[in-house]
Amino acid sequence: MEEIKWLNKNRIVDLHAHIVPGFDDGARDIDEAIAMIKMEIEQGVTDIFCTSHNGYSLQDGNEYREKFYLLQEAVKRENLNVNLYQGCEVLCASDYIDEIVYGLEIGAFPTLNGTRYVLTELYPDCRPTEALTIIRTLLDSGYKPIIAHMERNYNITGPMVSLLINSGALIQVNAYSLGEETSPIRKDIARTLLKEKQVHFIGSDAHRLTHRPPNLKSGIEYINKTVDNFYASDILFNNASKYI
Repeated sequence: MEEIKWLNKNRIVDLHAHIVPGFDDGARDIDEAIAMIKMEIEQGVTDIFCTSHNGYSLQDGNEYREKFYLLQEAVKRENLNVNLYQGCEVLCASDYIDEIVYGLEIGAFPTLNGTRYVLTELYPDCRPTEALTIIRTLLDSGYKPIIAHMERNYNITGPMVSLLINSGALIQVNAYSLGEETSPIRKDIARTLLKEKQVHFIGSDAHRLTHRPPNLKSGIEYINKTVDNFYASDILFNNASKYI
């Protein structure tokens, strides 16, 4: 592992991973989840937010927590040097944002490690005005939205991203979008966000070993060679350290 030895100089946080087994379309079982976590550790990741897709009821939230705790126990048995935190990727639209807020209030949708921060997924064709409504509603309700994989929101670029940030949103991009992404559009958006210093966190958005595995190395390398050390450290750990 000599080629990535430098990664271990600082902690690296994966803010977005579907790694809780048997809950959503992520890891299918404990064995696959552990294999994915080992891949992350090999790439320098020390902290993982287990952000499954949201369910629809408090029962779903409780099921998520039960499976999260089982995964934590498995990680301890394997003596893996990684920290796991609860979370949820909450799909939002303005039509039902009030229901989303209610789900957050009753605990159906776990926030990031019990904080008021919410990994907020927008539909890919979400318009800027709708995104602003969602962001403002969450903020007015006392939550802090982090927009998941911003590079997928092709209608929201340039000044509109700045508007969302200035309104109180934070931005997460998938690490592989900076390096291995096969879509030129997504890669260009992700790299532009980084260049404009509009990225606050990275995530793997890992799902399975055979579908969107946890590949962060190329993205981490791109960050380190493209931006200054202070900004790179903020993206890779410092910003997320507030929630762990």
